[in-house]
Amino acid sequence: MTDTEPAQVNEQQRARCKSALNTVMKDHPFFAPAAVAMPLIEDRRIPTACTDGFVIRYNPDFVATLNDYELVGLIIHEVCHPLFGHLIRFASAMQAGDGRLVNRATDYEINNLLIKYSSNSFKPIVLPKDGCVDIKRFNTQSAEVIYRTLREEQEQEPPPINPDDTGDTECDSGGDGDEGEGEGTGSGSSSGPSPEQQQQQQEQEPSSPGEFEIPKVNPEDIAQQEEKWREILSTSIHASKLRGDAPGKFLEELQRMQKSPINMKDVLQKYADEFCMDEGSTKPDKRFLANHDMYVSGMEDERIGSLVFVNDTSGSMPSDVATICCSVIQDAVNTLNADRVIHLDVDTRVAHSRVYAPFEPVDTEIHGRGGTDFRPAFEWVQSEAPDARVIVYLTDGYGEFPDTPPQIPVLWLTWGKDASEYPFGDVIDLYEIHQATT
Repeated sequence: MTDTEPAQVNEQQRARCKSALNTVMKDHPFFAPAAVAMPLIEDRRIPTACTDGFVIRYNPDFVATLNDYELVGLIIHEVCHPLFGHLIRFASAMQAGDGRLVNRATDYEINNLLIKYSSNSFKPIVLPKDGCVDIKRFNTQSAEVIYRTLREEQEQEPPPINPDDTGDTECDSGGDGDEGEGEGTGSGSSSGPSPEQQQQQQEQEPSSPGEFEIPKVNPEDIAQQEEKWREILSTSIHASKLRGDAPGKFLEELQRMQKSPINMKDVLQKYADEFCMDEGSTKPDKRFLANHDMYVSGMEDERIGSLVFVNDTSGSMPSDVATICCSVIQDAVNTLNADRVIHLDVDTRVAHSRVYAPFEPVDTEIHGRGGTDFRPAFEWVQSEAPDARVIVYLTDGYGEFPDTPPQIPVLWLTWGKDASEYPFGDVIDLYEIHQATT
């Protein structure tokens, strides 16, 4: 290739990228605010495309292999990484050197959601070929669940065994281990995959046409970036609902990703420290309370009970507040390493109950809409979840309280009544926090 040819390729692909961006804004307005938030920059040092939440870098030679529809899909795929919070959700795993697996997991989350979007959209999104898509296997599971599955599978794969190795000599580490990712299918059980089998598996493994990386900036810039993308996601969902131009199920999935107005990991730190110690146990434990390097004492794996979240679904609670409550519960499910998170919808009775394992999507359907009585929730917990460590009750505070406080510590997230009017427990004004963060 002559010196002039790269310049011609750059110019051609620069024009195509500009045209693709215009198509995103015209045909897929939900993604438009995110797409215009990051400039497109040519970079031949990367194989395909990559974003750090500030810019999208792309290799012009790779872009030249895509048709115009696939280029639109590539841009949408890239903006979804920061839009879906991947740079924050997977910061620890990326910094620990697990970037390849993280990118595969997040690609499955993005692409599967975009496939769902396209199935109900007037203008479907065409993704680059051979990407990570598997609706049958992962559906719209969170990237955290997919990441865990892929990691467990990777850990279960047996390392390749050298048939010439008699076991009397020291094993060779084999470099970075890429050669050992396939399953042995040779004639003997002790032999690893042949070079031909390894090459075939590598060719069959889905590629990642668009990746993401953690930006190399200071913590203040990271915090500002997180806030920026939270606002873009919230604005995009709200505007799309008003326009009616995005499938409802797609928006529901994204609402689950919206950041809670409070950080449940930090809020429940007190309860973890004070109440999660089993009687008679003073042994410190190294269990993560969340995915972001926070340790708490006393939370030994076999001794952790349940966290109970009660959503006041009486008629006095606006439906949009119930959605905010669900985002708080989703934050707890995603960031707290409890054995289970119990989610109750309660009006004058326990209208519905669910149990979530870590990273499971929270059910946003509202059950109830009658009057308000707090007593049934506490009676239910006493009967059905005696191991509960804390009860978090999201309510406006207008209802019948129990005559005596429960044995389990209670945290009220109030959306109306002043803290002084709650007869027991701690109180956080969720309304004030929400107003300050929106």
